[in-house]
Order: sequence, then C-alpha cells, then structure tokens
Amino acid sequence: VSAKIKNRKFILEDIFMPHKIKFSDVTAHFKGKVADPMGLVEKITAHNDSIDVALEAYKGYDKDKWGVVEPPLARLLSEPAVRYQEAMVKHHPDVRFALTRILDYLAEKKEVKIQDQERLKTAVRRPTSQNMGVPKAKIKKDSLE
Repeated sequence: VSAKIKNRKFILEDIFMPHKIKFSDVTAHFKGKVADPMGLVEKITAHNDSIDVALEAYKGYDKDKWGVVEPPLARLLSEPAVRYQEAMVKHHPDVRFALTRILDYLAEKKEVKIQDQERLKTAVRRPTSQNMGVPKAKIKKDSLE
C-alpha cells in the first residue's frame, strides 16, 4: 500500500509505536557480531528509557498497575493498550517528531510534493530517544545478555 501511495506522489509519513527491545533481540535479528556492543547497549537503554519517561509523564497511564504494555497488534484494544498509545503520542520524542513533521506539511503555504519531504524532515531538529544520553554507569554488564 505504501508503494502505491508514494507512486501517486503523495507523502507517506511512517509513525512507529515504540516498544522495548533487548540486546539479544537485536543481535539475533542481524545474526552477526556487534562492532561496538557497549555503544549498542547505550542506544537500547536510551530507547527503552524514553518509553518509561513517556509512560511516567502521561497521567492516564498506570505503570504500577499495568507495567509496560507493548504496542498491540490486535483490532481489539484493552484500556492499558489504548493508554500506552496515548502516552506515546503525547510524550514520546520519536512519535512527537513524526507528528510535528505532518503538521509542518500542513502548515506549508504551497502544496508539498514528495521531493520536498526530505527538506522538511531535516528542517526540524530531531529530539529522539537516540539523542537521550545514557550515562555509562547506568549500563550493567548483564544487560549484554
């Protein structure tokens, strides 16, 4: 479907619902040796921390009661799953950045063409989970497993 949308010269902006990941998941996916395992662990920790920060910032999410609810794949959503999505939309930096880009397209005075998409994407500073520094002291050796 996305290829058809792009072929018609419409802009398609992907918005991914963040979910927590583990080092072992990443290495299993790529089936190779990681050149900088501690660097990867830092990025994974920052990513996972950004989810916790978003959940804690959203008053409608009861983390003590529900824990971290992974993004649902079903059509029927439980209350914790809906609140998780609301928390990510309202407080997660990657999701907020994607929504800001969409609003930027709408605010443009002229019709936005697909070739303008990259210019507009890079015009806004990306406040992502990747930019959230994680102190090395916070990384535990056992998090590599």
